[in-house]
Amino acid sequence: IPASVLDSISANVLNSVSANVLDNNLDTNLDINFDNIFDSVTDRYID
Repeated sequence: IPASVLDSISANVLNSVSANVLDNNLDTNLDINFDNIFDSVTDRYID
């Protein structure tokens, strides 16, 4: 297999892996932020 083909394959793999990791982190952060906002709102209005 030519080196250039291997290079492009590994670059694609790295890109998709890092994109997935970023997506997962973003989803997790959004979930946490939403939970925090929801908690603070419910604490404020439901006593």
